[in-house]
Amino acid sequence: MDITDITSGYSFMALKADGTVAFGYDAATKENGFMNLVTAVRGEKHAVGLRQDDTLVAVGDNSYGQCDVSVENGFYNVKAIAAGPYNTVALREDGTVVETGTKFMGKFYPTIDYGFEDIVAISTGYYCTVGLKKDGTVVSVGYNRYGECNTSAKNGFTDIIAIAAGYSHTVGLKKDGTVVAVGSNMYGECNTTAANGFTDIVAIAAGNGYTVGLKADGTVVAVGNNTSGQCNTTAANGFTDIVDIAVGLQDTIGRKRDGSVVFATNKYYWNWPYGTEVVNVKTPFQIIFTSVSQNDVKISAYVRVNNESNYDEEISGTLFVGLYDSSINKLVALQSCPVSLADGQSYVESFEFSKPDGQNKYYIKAYILENTTTLKPLGKSLRYNLYSHYSN
Repeated sequence: MDITDITSGYSFMALKADGTVAFGYDAATKENGFMNLVTAVRGEKHAVGLRQDDTLVAVGDNSYGQCDVSVENGFYNVKAIAAGPYNTVALREDGTVVETGTKFMGKFYPTIDYGFEDIVAISTGYYCTVGLKKDGTVVSVGYNRYGECNTSAKNGFTDIIAIAAGYSHTVGLKKDGTVVAVGSNMYGECNTTAANGFTDIVAIAAGNGYTVGLKADGTVVAVGNNTSGQCNTTAANGFTDIVDIAVGLQDTIGRKRDGSVVFATNKYYWNWPYGTEVVNVKTPFQIIFTSVSQNDVKISAYVRVNNESNYDEEISGTLFVGLYDSSINKLVALQSCPVSLADGQSYVESFEFSKPDGQNKYYIKAYILENTTTLKPLGKSLRYNLYSHYSN
């Protein structure tokens, strides 16, 4: 599956060549209007797509009005979109900006009164919305709790060609390939210096306490919070020949020239299993649920793995089985075991989870990875909806 576009947001999203969503938000389906897309972005619990006719489609939580992206609400002639946790922002053809929803503790919207005219690019984070103007300057509105809206010429925001709003910092890419940043620097996310490799940069992305830069040679540099491995964007981890980058809250994705993708993240971060379904590699393992049962106390699953590589060689990987809460689309338990099989061999392993309290809908997902840093899959992931077969 070739990926043609990846975008940053509360979590990243990816598009296929046919204008549909490859991964990033389960409900962003054709049935929900996500087709003929130019791009798509994701908030915490909502996703938005820009269609080829310049209209928008949205799905998910609308508690703050973040999905109210109708023409009647000003979302027409749209050429670019961005999403924060609870807000959606759109850039119109005339260089003005419209926003719906709310920024966390944000007080202002990106109107002409706040300088949002002649805008050519937009980005939105947890606390602010940022606009890049034709003249290479940057305007911002929001809470400015950490100085993330201080995107003035005095702070180096001149000759800017790209912008990225993170959780609590804002980043600008200058014409000369250097990068400026303002806002929180708790993790060193604003240390976008030449000493840290931020030279010859052609694209930028900003996440939760970290900043990522794509260099002209196709390599990737990153600074800041690395608690989930999101800054491990080295050549050894597959970040070579990269043509596009994007970030989520705590993970980094790179799109390679051949249409495949690589990830930098910790295996316990809930979003990364999406990658097992889209990386452009062969998958020699077959995964089967041979038995799944549950009672008031526990959930039990037997998972069978078959080696169908036809390479007459032994293949090794790690089998992960996770329990997900579908109401929040989040991993609540994870177990794993090593798998090493010769061609034609099979292996069965049992997994047992304590049943969570409450009446939420849960499902089990199984997947095999060769390497939890590059996230190269060795088998297509398999999902078993407990709520489809058993009552909670």
